[in-house]
Amino acid sequence: QEVSYMLAQRSVSFNGLHNRFDLRLGDLRDPNVLGGDEMFDLITGTPPYFPPDSGLDASQHPQKQACRFELRGSVADYCATASQHLSPGGLFVLAFPMNPPFQQERVEKGAEEAGLVMVRRRPVVFREGKEPLLGLYAMVRRDHVPDDYETWVDPPLVLRKRDGGTHPEFKALQLGM
Repeated sequence: QEVSYMLAQRSVSFNGLHNRFDLRLGDLRDPNVLGGDEMFDLITGTPPYFPPDSGLDASQHPQKQACRFELRGSVADYCATASQHLSPGGLFVLAFPMNPPFQQERVEKGAEEAGLVMVRRRPVVFREGKEPLLGLYAMVRRDHVPDDYETWVDPPLVLRKRDGGTHPEFKALQLGM
């Protein structure tokens, strides 16, 4: 995590965004990282994707292990922590696999158990013509939306064209950031 934190610090500094971010070094789920009464308008996360019994290789670099395998908790734990720290109207955005389908089901179940409603979902396609592997999920607390709210599913975000070049929509997103 230290390497990721240092890269995030450099990115914030490079883009002159010091006053817009509160970077924390640590695990979102660790009570020492977030105070019990701290609330946020936006919480983002990219939790580890795989349970430890799904191929953990002890020879892998420790940072890669912690990024890929649920060594400290699951996507449901991320949802529970985010739900506790969302300010009224706050948004929790998560990047997580949607294929195989059981992965998306894990997000949906974790959100529901944490009292979150998925307001938007967007599949991400790495190369035009392929199946989406990743999903972007936007959630709010259940008590912040009408009871009859239905999740809006955006069309897939395609990152690369068939020939390997950057897809025009992804280029526009990159320029917009």
